[in-house]
Amino acid sequence: MDNDPSQTSKVARKAMEKTEAEFHRIPARSPDLNPIENLFHLVKKSLENEAIENNITYETFQDFSTQVLNPWKICQLM
Repeated sequence: MDNDPSQTSKVARKAMEKTEAEFHRIPARSPDLNPIENLFHLVKKSLENEAIENNITYETFQDFSTQVLNPWKICQLM
């Protein structure tokens, strides 16, 4: 948990208790303890490297979205 209101609301807490979920607090600014941050970093670096390699200085939102959401590209990073 990172104190996001959607995780700390009464409804969310009751649902987690009902499913016997374990609570783990994540310290602020600790990407090494938050695996999704590692994935975000890999995707960001991949996009930066691709922009440099292909001399991309401008792209449409659609082009950017396609590259970010391309599941094969993301899988290749892992």
